[in-house]
Amino acid sequence: PVKNPYKNIGLIIGDFKVEEYLGQYKSKAFKYKAVCTTCGHTIVKDIYNLRKKCICAKCHKQIKDK
Repeated sequence: PVKNPYKNIGLIIGDFKVEEYLGQYKSKAFKYKAVCTTCGHTIVKDIYNLRKKCICAKCHKQIKDK
């Protein structure tokens, strides 16, 4: 992650691709909308708390089937 929040757009972290910068919140963290590259599940998190693995029902089922 870089300090300019707009440069993080398009970055892939684990299963998620950062799609949109949503602004800076009280915690001074930059919030982003990220989409799972496997199933399309969308989450809103700050860049440092993006999950490495998607835990939605569809992706979680794929993990169990392996």
